[in-house]
Amino acid sequence: MAPNKRFACRFPRARIKAIIQSDPEVGRVAPEASFIISKAIEFFLDDLVQSLGRRARAKGLAFIKPSHVKAMVADRPLLDFLQSTVEGAPDVDDEADAEEMAKAQAKEARAAKRASKAAARKRHEASGAEAGVKAESTSGSKRKASESEEARPVKMQKALSGEGSAAGPVPVPVPVPVPTAGGTAPLPLPLPIPTSGSGSGVALASPSVTTPRFEDVMKASVAGGDDDDESDFDDDDDE
Repeated sequence: MAPNKRFACRFPRARIKAIIQSDPEVGRVAPEASFIISKAIEFFLDDLVQSLGRRARAKGLAFIKPSHVKAMVADRPLLDFLQSTVEGAPDVDDEADAEEMAKAQAKEARAAKRASKAAARKRHEASGAEAGVKAESTSGSKRKASESEEARPVKMQKALSGEGSAAGPVPVPVPVPVPTAGGTAPLPLPLPIPTSGSGSGVALASPSVTTPRFEDVMKASVAGGDDDDESDFDDDDDE
């Protein structure tokens, strides 16, 4: 069964009704009456707590002591019915309150200092971890570069020797000897062609005279040889 929002309150109305009916002269209690009494108690407690809190904060304290309640009851005539309740509580001691306030302030300062150190430690650890990652990556790159530099001559040697290659050794070009002027015979020059010029010497052909080709010379020699052979046969017949 859902509660009736019209009579919603912080203190149980059933408990208040039971307290009221503890008087034998009281019979029934209406729901509205228990609700009003519950709200009155709620307002009274709220006012009491707020007043005690103001007194504690004025002295720099973060807690409420029985001496504060006793001082508040003494200052408010409407709370005379609580005189017998707070009669055994100690009186307010300003010196003790000041000492406790100093202790509380020192405690708060220590807590703030510890929190600041913890935050600084976390920042330092985070920056150190980031620097470590950067240094590790840099050292790893340098190590890989050095390893590649060291492995390059080995790879070149393996490539030249044919090791680790399925195609076999790499052929190395063999230098071809180039003939020099001292190791070869000079090519023969064309024979000079005699001219009908004066003088006992032999004159070279002028640039205007064409040198006979080798094929023409061979044909001429073959033709001349045939004529000689025929003349020889004729001589034999004459004999």
